Amino acid sequence: MSISGIEHIGLRKAFLNRPPFIHVLHGMMHRRSLSVHRHDFSEIVIVLGGQAVHLEDSAEYPLQPGDVFTVLGDTSHGYRDTRKFEICNIAFRPGVLAPYAGLLGRLPGYGALFRFDARSRRQKGIREYFRLKPEELGPISDLLRRMEKEWMTKRPGYEALVTGFFLQLVVELSRASSGWGEKQAVGQNPGVASTIDFMETHYADRIALADLAARANMSANTLIRVFKQATDMTPIDYLIHLRIRKACERAADTSRPLKEIAFDVGFSDSNYFARQFRKIMGMTASQYRGTRDRARRRQGTAETPPPADR
Repeated sequence: MSISGIEHIGLRKAFLNRPPFIHVLHGMMHRRSLSVHRHDFSEIVIVLGGQAVHLEDSAEYPLQPGDVFTVLGDTSHGYRDTRKFEICNIAFRPGVLAPYAGLLGRLPGYGALFRFDARSRRQKGIREYFRLKPEELGPISDLLRRMEKEWMTKRPGYEALVTGFFLQLVVELSRASSGWGEKQAVGQNPGVASTIDFMETHYADRIALADLAARANMSANTLIRVFKQATDMTPIDYLIHLRIRKACERAADTSRPLKEIAFDVGFSDSNYFARQFRKIMGMTASQYRGTRDRARRRQGTAETPPPADR
């Protein structure tokens, strides 16, 4: 689609023309598309569930839960092939971050996410996403809920609180994304890449470290070393986190007993699953399912486009 054919959404349509100049809501799309469009405000987009394809500057990128990216300024983007695609959009005026640029600029991950000049230097057609780990997504989701509640209820002082939550979110995301590019470069090691691909496909199978090392044509110690350089985790820790992420998706999307879900994603001991879930997510699996159920009831079952874009 040519730029001239892309719909332009102005600040006046996004409720960003008054303090705190931040618009926070989340929405869900299922088997619907959001046509390519552009706007003169910026967005932080956090994928909370489901799948979709993100369209940006004539390129396409698959999205999964935990993916985070920014849409800065006049970038054109849209979504297609949505499947229970749940996101939180935080739209904001470009000037909101300006008073804090000196402080935030000290964060290694801030530039890649929020600086226009960093975005312009990127090679066209290559998008830098990063994916929150399950233990990071839980606290971020809690922060988003608090931020959304203040924005929706608009109690006295909500402008200050929303601004404070927004700055906290920017810091937390910048910390989480710090060094992402370097880790991606290390992750180009064919042995690491093939190990991750194998676990992503066979996470429910019985997998031993020795088997992964043999597949990567490395010793177990070498695989642990290069894998940890790429992901900050050992292969087995990565596998456990992956299984917990898959369990989160199933707990949110189905009503099956949590014990059965644990077995489905590769755990052979439900007590061990429960301990790992609480350790990684900071809550029990039942509590996690309850928070997601309450969030869905608040939003209703209607399929709506991401509200910050309309």
